[in-house]
Amino acid sequence: MSLSKERLIESAVRPLEDNAEMELAAKRLLSDLVPDDAPDAEKAVERWDVVDARPRKPVWRIILWAMLLIVSSVVEFHAVRIIVVHQNPIGSSPSDLFYGYPAVTDESVAANLTEEQRLLVFGDLSRSEEWERMKALWDSDPNNPVYFARYAQDYISESKTLPPDFLKIAAEIAPDNAWFTYIAVGVMAKDAVKKRQQTKAERLANKAFEWDILDQTRFDQSIAILRQARKQPRCDSYWSELLDQQLSFLPQSTPSEFAFSFIYPFRSSSAEFVLRDLANVICAEAWLAGETENITGFFQALADANDFLEKRTHAKVESLLGELINLVGAAGMTSNLSAAADQLDLDEESERLGKIQQRFVELMALKQSRKRAPTAELLYDHGGAFPRARLGYQP
Repeated sequence: MSLSKERLIESAVRPLEDNAEMELAAKRLLSDLVPDDAPDAEKAVERWDVVDARPRKPVWRIILWAMLLIVSSVVEFHAVRIIVVHQNPIGSSPSDLFYGYPAVTDESVAANLTEEQRLLVFGDLSRSEEWERMKALWDSDPNNPVYFARYAQDYISESKTLPPDFLKIAAEIAPDNAWFTYIAVGVMAKDAVKKRQQTKAERLANKAFEWDILDQTRFDQSIAILRQARKQPRCDSYWSELLDQQLSFLPQSTPSEFAFSFIYPFRSSSAEFVLRDLANVICAEAWLAGETENITGFFQALADANDFLEKRTHAKVESLLGELINLVGAAGMTSNLSAAADQLDLDEESERLGKIQQRFVELMALKQSRKRAPTAELLYDHGGAFPRARLGYQP
């Protein structure tokens, strides 16, 4: 088979890459139909390449986004009413989607729960702030890390600081759980480092960010606490464990009760947004090692990134926010570590990290391309891009 004929057939069956049987059958058919000289084959291939490179907006994606917008609008409408405004409870207003059904409020649900169930679901309703309500839950069982984690998330979301004696308490009731350590690092690392702005050319070239150390003391303290997490074998926020218990006590016999139960998980605050700052500290650590030609510092940064990613990717998938933070953090750390390895002439690490970084670049390009991923690529991506992006170093 001539090279031009082979290229023509490969390009023609490209849309069938996710169906091996159909792809093979189409190749056999075209092999019999297309003459060996394949006139104008190169022009056809070039045209298909141009078309496949165009950004795609398939109909199914537009439909899914439209459905998501509609559902989100309904959820947000009721979520704002019950979470923020605390007026016109579900089912009480003529404009309400569930008007005509018994109105549902925190108080109406709590009235049908035992004292223990009420504390688990709502905390202490006599207190005004959410973190104060959940502190009452933790106070009922001070050695329970599930309750402590929930109280801490609400406290951090509200105050942007750690609860009193946070790490001390975590070390006593959950010494093997790195989640508490990572949250502490994230809070401490806030505004410790900052990305330098990039030019458009640098962004298009996927150049690693450069960093400014704004607060050296907080930067050093964040790194020191982060190293403690290496001795902790797991990372668990307990969010889904507690939510399962809470949802089991919520009524769902009417549409308004079902809506209340559906909205309930969105009331929980998440402190995991602070993990963005943890990832930034590791990025800055890697960048600094490259700039100062510190090989030991580079391998420490590599170990910090490895440990964080491995624990996070073995943890339960509990929120979209957490997964997005993991993905963005993994891409950023890989970029800075790869650049630092290049600066330090560490060929083996540079090659390995460069391949991982290229994988992230390809994944982003694939999302913007019309070209469909073959079966192998789809299987590779199942469950997220970075669980296999181990950075290749054991401390």
